[in-house]
Amino acid sequence: FIAKGEKDCLLWFKPELKQLISWGGNPEKAVEEKRKRLSPRKSFEKWNQEQVNTSLPWKDYEIASAQALKTSISNIIISRYQEVKLLNDKLKEAYKELESFSYSVSHDLRSPLRGIDGFAQIIKEDYFETLDEYGQKAIQTIIDSTSKMNMLIDDILAFSGIGKNQISMGVFSMKEVVEEVITFLQVDLKYKSAQFIIDPKLPDAYGDRAMIFQLLNNPLGNALKYSQTIEKPIIEIGCDNSLSPVVYYVKDNGIGFDNKYNEKIFGVFNRLVKDEFEGSGIGLAISQRVLEKHQGRIWAEGQVDNGATFYFQLPAR
Repeated sequence: FIAKGEKDCLLWFKPELKQLISWGGNPEKAVEEKRKRLSPRKSFEKWNQEQVNTSLPWKDYEIASAQALKTSISNIIISRYQEVKLLNDKLKEAYKELESFSYSVSHDLRSPLRGIDGFAQIIKEDYFETLDEYGQKAIQTIIDSTSKMNMLIDDILAFSGIGKNQISMGVFSMKEVVEEVITFLQVDLKYKSAQFIIDPKLPDAYGDRAMIFQLLNNPLGNALKYSQTIEKPIIEIGCDNSLSPVVYYVKDNGIGFDNKYNEKIFGVFNRLVKDEFEGSGIGLAISQRVLEKHQGRIWAEGQVDNGATFYFQLPAR
């Protein structure tokens, strides 16, 4: 073994060496008659046997060479480990600085954005009728753009905040969190035709309840958003208890997506649709970040015009 407690090892083999061994008699031959007198000529006739599955014995210098190579490899691994550890520490520090930077920039953008939105709203309220058609469209474009910018900042702050927040683990009702998310998304007002099928036997989960709320907010929001063009949108929230830990899922019958992009959709700013559906492209990245924080996993399956299913798995207690 290369190191104690590790499973990495070096295996040494020698080729098989077949040999023909001559014996002074067949050792497996039974004595036919116990009283029969032994005869040197007949009882100890030369008997040949082919020896297989055997190699030459290991020499001392071969064993010493193997041990020396193992020591050299171990020393290289230790030195490389120190280098990788140093680089990893630098990467963590740079990542923290990047998170702080994105958080600060997003937070500082709020003030001028409020000013732009505020003055645009004043112009719309007091002078909208005096403007020509182009001016009215321009004011509305400014207001819509500031609204999108605010949404983007909210998502960036949420994404950055997950890395900064401490995780608080505990047992909670997954069914209650799902119902809270549905209420938060104002389904009764915005998606009146949507039908929810929630498994009444959803098992309790173990994790940070607030973060799991963020996690569910995105796939449920996407399910509603991308199925609103369907006549009878159906969103199903269930689980697979046969797996351990339990796998939860959110399934819809919306526009779906090409399954070859099932990993790309979790990237930041990666969107498979155009501007006909609102969104910042950060939502699913937030969900994946939450699962990474929990040391869980999330994945998706989809089919164009035939819905999508998002699965996620939290660690066992």
